[in-house]
Amino acid sequence: MSAAEELSSIETIATDNSIDPDLLAAYADNMGIIDSEEALERFQDDYAGTWENLETWAEELLEGTGELEVIPQRLRYYFDYSAYARDCELGGDIFTIDHGYEVAVFWNR
Repeated sequence: MSAAEELSSIETIATDNSIDPDLLAAYADNMGIIDSEEALERFQDDYAGTWENLETWAEELLEGTGELEVIPQRLRYYFDYSAYARDCELGGDIFTIDHGYEVAVFWNR
């Protein structure tokens, strides 16, 4: 299948699965995936969501998982979500794709 046909296939698969075609195409390109079915499968496994910024992602992740419960409430305000998010990205736990005015977060599995 030609590159143009694969792009068309990715757009069709994305639309059929209620995924933004540009985001799926960017993900496939970032991962070096040519096959549209593989791109969809891996996207669905790795996609964490889209947020305003990485700090918001980190805050929602840690609060949602209860990770911060071990820290007394009065000290939680000192937690640096931005630094945590940066460390997750630099450490290879996640990768991001800028998506308009938001950032799409993917688990790096």
